[in-house]
Amino acid sequence: MRGKVGDVHVAYLAREIDAAIGIESIGVYIMPELGLYPNSIAAALTLLSSVRDISEIREFFRKVPPLYLGSAKSPAQRKKRSLKRQ
Repeated sequence: MRGKVGDVHVAYLAREIDAAIGIESIGVYIMPELGLYPNSIAAALTLLSSVRDISEIREFFRKVPPLYLGSAKSPAQRKKRSLKRQ
């Protein structure tokens, strides 16, 4: 499920839908069982402690859609920039 950006929004959404974990694309993990505050290290360790076989991790990440981390400009931004040069 996707929601608004920001730690607070992710925490409230995780609590609202009774999610096991809320994740921001910048690497913030919120696990309601640990508290509704960002604690990426504790969340990562908690998740890793439940893994019994490394193939489970590989299979999980095959299903996760890739995150967009690019900085490409939209066509509208490129057009605006080219107009400024003229």
